[in-house]
Amino acid sequence: MHPFTADYEGVQYAGEYDFVDGDTIIVCFPDGTQSPEIPLRGLKPLPTAKTELRAYARKLQQR
Repeated sequence: MHPFTADYEGVQYAGEYDFVDGDTIIVCFPDGTQSPEIPLRGLKPLPTAKTELRAYARKLQQR
């Protein structure tokens, strides 16, 4: 697993991502849930994981 953080509206969230295969990742969120498999298709894994974590944070704040 690769730990990382992402900021969303002044709050820092911590997550981890891991490779399913050479071109696909999953992101593990702070509550223990994980994203569906995300195909990278040439994208870099860290920025992609941060985007997914920010989307998770946005959903949390909408509740």
